[in-house]
Parts: sequence; C-alpha cells; structure tokens
Amino acid sequence: MTHHAEPTPYPACSANPVDVTNEKRSFVSGETVYYGMYGRDWQPGQVFSFTITQPNGVVWANFSYTRPANFQQFASVYYYNFAPLPNPAQTGIWRFKVSTLGSTFETVFNVSTTAPYTSTTSLCAGGNTELVAMNGGQNATYQWQRNGVNIPGLGATNERYAATQAGTYRVATTMNAISNTSDALIISTISSLYTLKNGSWSDPAVWSCNRVPVSTDPVTVNHAVTVPADYLGNAQWVNFSVGGSLLYNAGGRLRLGP
Repeated sequence: MTHHAEPTPYPACSANPVDVTNEKRSFVSGETVYYGMYGRDWQPGQVFSFTITQPNGVVWANFSYTRPANFQQFASVYYYNFAPLPNPAQTGIWRFKVSTLGSTFETVFNVSTTAPYTSTTSLCAGGNTELVAMNGGQNATYQWQRNGVNIPGLGATNERYAATQAGTYRVATTMNAISNTSDALIISTISSLYTLKNGSWSDPAVWSCNRVPVSTDPVTVNHAVTVPADYLGNAQWVNFSVGGSLLYNAGGRLRLGP
C-alpha cells in the first residue's frame, strides 16, 4: 500500500480497535510517499526488494529490507519506508513493487502536478465499462457514486460496478469505520466510430465498439479499409485522418446519411 503518513495497523487494545492505515493513492510532485508492505510468517534473514517505477517505465528508486536474524515469526507483520517524490515528477501512474522468495506483489498510485489525479475513459453506446475498487479488504463495504451522488441499487455496493452512462465516477470504501473516497474517473460517450486497424468495412473488429457502423454513426477512417464486393455499408458521414483510405471492391457501395 501507499500512504501519506506512517501507517499504524496495530492499535491499542480497546473494545473497538481501529487500524489507522493513512492510505493514499494520489500524490503531487515533491510530496512524501510512505511505501508499506504487509504479510505474515516472515523468516529471519528474509530479503524484500522494493522497486518504484515511473509512468515511462524507468525505475526511479529501489531499496531492500532484510528481516533481522533475531526477529521472531509473527502472524501479522508490516514494514514501511518513505521518500519524497521528485519535483517536478512525471505525472501519471507509478508502480510500487515488492519481491521476496520468488514472488512479486504490486500496487499503483497516481502522481499529478498540483491537483488530485483524474483519469478518463470512453464508453460505447449500449455497452458498459467495468469499474473495480482497489485495496479493499475482507470486511470492506463499497458505495459507487456518479457525479457526486450515490448510485442506487445493490449493484452499486459491490467491489465491481458496470457503468453504462457517461459521468464522473468515484467509489467510497469503508473498512473498520474508516472511509476513503477514490480519485475520479471521467467516462465520456463515444460520439463517432473510428477504425482500429486495416481491414474490411464489414468486420466489427476493425471498428471501435466492436460493431459495424450504421446510418446514424459519424465515422473516422484512420486506416486502409476495404468495402467488400457487392456490399452496402452505411454511415452518417465519413472523415479521413492521415493514412486513412477506402478501397471499393466490385459492386461495393457506401451509403451516407441517416
């Protein structure tokens, strides 16, 4: 996990103990990030290797931790280290990995310049985009939100939610009476179809949204696309980008307009 301050997962004994994870997944340039790992039954002398990778794939930092030889084994153990991000830092998704005994574990965090990280994606009409809450837990509860309002229904209280509308989405995760709200994901609706590769106009795999255009679809051709022989294609209108072209086989036609 990544944190904005030292995690304290072992609270004092009380009737209702609460872990204070101080979890954070969105940072800005120059901010200090606490990198934590959690496990059980660590062995004396066991070595853990940390790697922090920038969005461009270049390793920014690495360090290691060796479990002291005189430490006992415990059912639950944690360790953390911290370091300030560069200023300015590369913006985007950073990766934090821990490797030990042949296994590697990874989480991601976001870095922006001055504001919370916001990601974007697009949604095909009639389709859905699956959203997944990260870093929950066995006893975590979830509430998905759209445009700042809780989405009704049982489906919006699961770890995964299938979004079918454009909007700004977040998920509020509650565990041990502590709630955290995720960064924003802005989903927009695809207003026109566009080609993804060279191929046949009649092949759904050539088109975004994995379907062939109909008469109400504006279309952008980015590749070399062939209209098959004796085939009638449809589109509202066609725009060509650099490198886009249409080749008509014998009897192939394209009808424009609704």
